[in-house]
Amino acid sequence: MREYDFAVSLGFSCAGTQSLRDAGLQSASFPFDWVGSPSLLASARTVANDFVGWFDRESLVLWDVRIVAGFISRVYKNVKTGFGFSHEFTNAEPIETHYAAVKEKYDRRIARFMERMRTAERVLVTYLESPVHPRASDADLVEARRILSAKFPQAEIDVLYMFEDPDCRAPEATTVAEGVTAVRMEYRTYLDGEVMHVCDMTMPREYLRSVAKVADAESAEDRKRFADAKRRELRRSLGRNAFDRWLNRKLKKVFRDLEAYLE
Repeated sequence: MREYDFAVSLGFSCAGTQSLRDAGLQSASFPFDWVGSPSLLASARTVANDFVGWFDRESLVLWDVRIVAGFISRVYKNVKTGFGFSHEFTNAEPIETHYAAVKEKYDRRIARFMERMRTAERVLVTYLESPVHPRASDADLVEARRILSAKFPQAEIDVLYMFEDPDCRAPEATTVAEGVTAVRMEYRTYLDGEVMHVCDMTMPREYLRSVAKVADAESAEDRKRFADAKRRELRRSLGRNAFDRWLNRKLKKVFRDLEAYLE
């Protein structure tokens, strides 16, 4: 097991950061936590470019309208970078209603991430690949670490890339290059026989617990308090009461029909 000053997920999605949190390696929020990333290499290049254009309004296009946990969620995608934002715009409201507040939130997360990366000496960067995406090439994994190491030369950065293999009943790690490890494991989930983007985080969580620890990590009680606070915040943002949530569900079809108008 290796000890780090800082551990952070660069994607693919919320399953990556949730695995770190469940393993006791992360509690604060960072920019890639709840965002869909096209690849680890794309995330590394975004960091190297100081997130320029990452959340520009003119590049965000409505990609989908979904019901998440009973609430309407408007999914936006940055058509220039390929990053998707699935959790920020709810209640079927147009993006302009919340854009400024969401951008301010991401600016805070970016600043927090960059500060931690600039000051840490030992960093673990993880990427939990989507179950429906192919494994990244070794060359891309090595290039991603090279980019991050060039951006933060004071840090010793380890890249841990996890990818899905339905036949792998226990994690199997391969050293790709110095500081780069690829781990195959089984974590896909299904809905009506179809492979989903969401993941079963049991195996990633337990693997992370077995190979890494963060210096001065928060206690289990601290993590529970943090998680409870985030759940309360989410409930407030998605609907104040049962009627609000019921109304959101009923309005989904109406707002699907009004998408062109709202845009």
